[in-house]
Amino acid sequence: MTDYLVLEEVNGEATLLGKLVFNSKRIISYNERQNELSEEISGINQLQQEINDLEKLTTSPLFIQKKYWSEAEVRIDSYKGELLRLLENWSATSMLPIQESNDSLPLEINGKADLKKIGTFTANTASPDDYSNYASRIYLTITDLVKQNINNTRIALENANNELISLETYRKTREEIVDTEIHRNLSNDDQGIEEGGLIDRITEKRRRMNNLLQKQRELIAITTELENFAKERMELLIHFHTIWEEIRSARRDIVAIIDSESASNIKAELIENADREQYQLLLNNIAEGLTSATNRIHNKEAQLEIIVANTTPDQLINIVKEGNANHLIKLAPEVTPNTSRIILSIGPVDIHRLEQCILGDKFVISYKKEGEIEFTSIDSGLSGGEQALALISVAMVSKKLPLVIDQPEDELGPALITHELVEQIRNVKSVRQLIFVTHVPNIPVLADSEQIVYIEQEFTPSGKASVIKCSGSLDQNDIVAHLLELDGGDIAFLKRSDRYSAVIRASKEN
Repeated sequence: MTDYLVLEEVNGEATLLGKLVFNSKRIISYNERQNELSEEISGINQLQQEINDLEKLTTSPLFIQKKYWSEAEVRIDSYKGELLRLLENWSATSMLPIQESNDSLPLEINGKADLKKIGTFTANTASPDDYSNYASRIYLTITDLVKQNINNTRIALENANNELISLETYRKTREEIVDTEIHRNLSNDDQGIEEGGLIDRITEKRRRMNNLLQKQRELIAITTELENFAKERMELLIHFHTIWEEIRSARRDIVAIIDSESASNIKAELIENADREQYQLLLNNIAEGLTSATNRIHNKEAQLEIIVANTTPDQLINIVKEGNANHLIKLAPEVTPNTSRIILSIGPVDIHRLEQCILGDKFVISYKKEGEIEFTSIDSGLSGGEQALALISVAMVSKKLPLVIDQPEDELGPALITHELVEQIRNVKSVRQLIFVTHVPNIPVLADSEQIVYIEQEFTPSGKASVIKCSGSLDQNDIVAHLLELDGGDIAFLKRSDRYSAVIRASKEN
């Protein structure tokens, strides 16, 4: 009764269960990434403190100068690297992308690759920013010329690169002057600070901090998404269980109708939450992933059956979330502590699978045999005929659609037909269209059929065909004649009448 729940997609569209499964996959994936990020940024506060402590040592003007010279080195090196790349590929320079920069050239470049037109630069007095800006002008000037496909491109590139090499030499000299001044002003206790590369250490820690801050922003975004997914899942689960309750309510209504409108010796019941097959299969599957050769459930099949018989999926979920082994043992006393321990290790993926698992209902039809008080379920203790009669009785419960029953005599004996089936037909035929296909004349005759259609099979050039020979009511002689023929003919009927009449007269006299 739960087959519809296994469909995650119908006609290319996700079902409600499909949406739940997809939601689960997203939650699990985001949870994994959340845990990774949380672990990665766990040292962010300590790193920030380390940066703060190091930066306290760099507040003097000399350290600030040192920082600027280091930044200038980075810029010059980046331009040198780009020019070297252009030199290696100078034959195709017009096709190469040029590094973007916000720097603007101070002079308008016209004509040849003459670096003197870039402007004046005095290495001994220029500031770190002057070094950076001059390197930018060299780089942008030459790349602009290269882009214009100026003649002597290779020479221009080499000149520019040599200029940058010279610029770096001057920069390094100026930085060494600052280093010397720093060492001269440091106390003996602080001599190791700069020797350990203070600026480099700060730069590296800031780089790490920027990376962690980016991950922290990602963590915040993922946490927000997880909250949304959790809310979505709650809404989907409410909808899921609402639909299931609507289905169950409809089943209750159907059972009530069957119970009230079928024959008095027929009873219908809906045993709710009785079908635990899907729950059992799911728990077996989950247990496979929890156990191993060294961590196993002893007598696993019996232990899991006890859990399934004594808990619902929701109860098991709460037990796992609480980590309460005693609660499980209380509900299912025969479960061992070892089994409880393993079951409590169920993870989030399987929790979601349990959330999507429902307990099915069992629809039971029972039949009361003649002379008995108790009803017997049709799947135990009834003959084939009694089972068939009970099912036919249920099928004939009032509905708008016509009901067609093909040859009920194949399953029902003569006594069941004449004593029970015919009576049921009489009770139902006034409110529902019943159509029987039969070779037994007692069914239409004793049930007072309104319309009888007599059909024979004939062989035609195209094969067998069913041909209507006549139709009408029991008032028509030709209809009665065909029924009589089905009953063995007039001779057989008269002979039976002769044989049975004495018994009938005697029973009436008594």
